[in-house]
Amino acid sequence: MLALKQYGVFSSALIKKRRYWPAGIPAEAIRAFFSDMAVGDHHRLTGEKQGIKFDVFAHKEPDYITMLMSTYGALIERPNQKESVRSWRNDNNETIKKYFRCKEVIASHYLFRGSVDSHNRWRHDANCKLQTANCKLQTANYKLQNKIFILFYQMKLNLIL
Repeated sequence: MLALKQYGVFSSALIKKRRYWPAGIPAEAIRAFFSDMAVGDHHRLTGEKQGIKFDVFAHKEPDYITMLMSTYGALIERPNQKESVRSWRNDNNETIKKYFRCKEVIASHYLFRGSVDSHNRWRHDANCKLQTANCKLQTANYKLQNKIFILFYQMKLNLIL
């Protein structure tokens, strides 16, 4: 991610597994800091590595803390940001609901986290259709950008056949 910023590409990545945890990010200190915070609270920790500045954005959930390492963004809400809600049960088995608005980087994560999965699902679906009898492709349900992608494969198949 830091290498991408050197080329002008700004990004964020979910910090999740301890095995791939970025060196120098104080996970236990962040967890201790959030222990008394309310669900929906957001905070930012700034850092610098190899001369490249980055931020760690943290967001309190009912049972964990979402952390993102990012080379863009701030603790601001986007215009027209949708309200989020979290529900959980407390120690007395009472259901608690909390409404809040996510900050920019966290909101982007939740908004776009499925885009790679969606693309892979589409790609695998397209490959299956390419392997069907007579290679008939149905492109009516795909967006224009996906139609161009399928058209490329159809032209490639015609050249091979």
